[in-house]
Amino acid sequence: MQMHFSVPNYTFVIFREWKMTSVRDICGSFLAVLAMAVLYECVKGIHVRSRQKNWELSNTTKLDFITQFVKTCLFLAEFSFAYFVMLIAMTYNTWLFVAVVIGRGMGYYVVTPLIDTSHHSDIQPDSLSIRRKRSPLIQGADI
Repeated sequence: MQMHFSVPNYTFVIFREWKMTSVRDICGSFLAVLAMAVLYECVKGIHVRSRQKNWELSNTTKLDFITQFVKTCLFLAEFSFAYFVMLIAMTYNTWLFVAVVIGRGMGYYVVTPLIDTSHHSDIQPDSLSIRRKRSPLIQGADI
């Protein structure tokens, strides 16, 4: 297996049935990977948005079974999409890698306005994930 970016004439993408042998296959695969990367960012944004809603409601109500099940399904979808997108990027096919990068960028552009960060200081819009502010291990250290 080659470990550099190239544009081969014949490539398998994740499964043996998904192979690229012609320009039409490359264009179709590019669009499919682009859609998968956009969908990954959308699922990631929905997961973060559900965390925000649950954090706001945590003071008044307790999470029920259905809510926890939906959160688990969102996590599994996000996890699965992340691995598929990573495996596609690791084919080292230049066109597929470009599709992943453009798709993630488009998904980020679409999802970021949906994430409300005005009320919570620990939610960063740049990563679409919840981050906690950390205090330094050694007080007064400029690391």
